[in-house]
This record gives sequence, structure tokens and C-alpha cells, in this order.
Amino acid sequence: MCERKDSFHIRPLETSDLPALCDLMEEAKVSIGSLNSKPAYYAICRDALLNDKVVIVVAEKGKHLAGYVVAIVDCKSYWINFPFRHPISFLSVIFHRLAGKVFTKRDIKKHIEITEDAQPKEISKTPSGRIWRQSSSEIAKIANIHVFNDYRRMGIGRELYKSLFRLLAKRGIKRVDAITALYNNRSVGLHLSTGWKMERTKNNFFATTDITEPNQ
Repeated sequence: MCERKDSFHIRPLETSDLPALCDLMEEAKVSIGSLNSKPAYYAICRDALLNDKVVIVVAEKGKHLAGYVVAIVDCKSYWINFPFRHPISFLSVIFHRLAGKVFTKRDIKKHIEITEDAQPKEISKTPSGRIWRQSSSEIAKIANIHVFNDYRRMGIGRELYKSLFRLLAKRGIKRVDAITALYNNRSVGLHLSTGWKMERTKNNFFATTDITEPNQ
């Protein structure tokens, strides 16, 4: 059953969404696990339909997709098995991860220039004891959340997270983590406004939140 909120619908991914969603991902040049090619998008979306390691929730306004969120459960296990399920896409993973190392070196100055004084006061100064590399069957990672330009400032990001958390809680997920760039003010604001604890790492913000069963 889909959820209605201010004339847009929030619902789990359906098979019929794949062509449109992958086209929009390609147009927006999004990156999921360092992947940014249409074959890789198809592989990840198909996994969301076929297994419980990937959860995708979409927002639909009228007959158009307005946004989506992708979460991966037990992220380490998922990516270890990814090349066996999708060998061609795995070659793309290797290429883009190597390219990412070059990007990090080139872009590091941009990250360092964002000082603590310039970041939101809500950023926690107390370490949570959690890190991105931690992975288990009770931890989900946000691989990507995106709202397309024509549909921003409608509260879609918040509603995507609400629906995603309900789905994850039903699957026994207790914790969700996300990473956002230091200079991505829109993403930082979304996570702070939806109750995530955020802390500064060397080159980004690490966000984490606990989720509970819907009836709690």
C-alpha cells in the first residue's frame, strides 16, 4: 500500500519503475557504492526486487518519479557477493573506486577549507563510537537519497526516510548510517531535521540513527 502526502506517493520500488528510475539516475549522475553507470543501477535495483539486502523506496508525483532512497543491509556482505551476481557491473566498481581515489586527492583542499566554525552547531562533538565500516545484519547503510530538482522543498526527503525506516524496522534493522559531503548543505539539513546524530570525520559527515519497531 502506498502512502499519500501532499499529492505525492511514497512506496517501495516496483518492477515497472526500473526503466524510468535508472534513466533518472543516469541523468542525475548519482553514485551508489562508487557506481554511476546504467547497468550498475539496474543491477542494484533488481537486487531490491529479488533479495532482502537492498531496500528502495520511491516518491511518485502524478505519473513521474520525484525521488528515491536506496539502503543496503549488511553492506560488507552485499558488496562481497556483488561480483558473483553481477560480474560486468563489478568491473565498473573497480574502475570507479580507482577514479575515486584520484578525486579524493584532488578535492581534499575543498574539504579541509570547511572549518568547525563554519559547520552547523548541531554537529555532535561527542563521538558515537560508530564508524561507517561497521556492518551486520542489523545495520543498513544509505547508499543514496535523491530528490529531483523539480520536486525539491516539498518534504519528499523526510517522507522517504520515514517510509524506509518503517520497512527496515519490520526486517529487524536496528541502526541506519549515512555519509554526506561537508559542503552538501541540503543533505546535512535533511539529516539534522530528521533526527540523525551527525559527527565530523576527516573528509565528510557521518550520520547515524537508531530505528525501532513501528509499534514502539
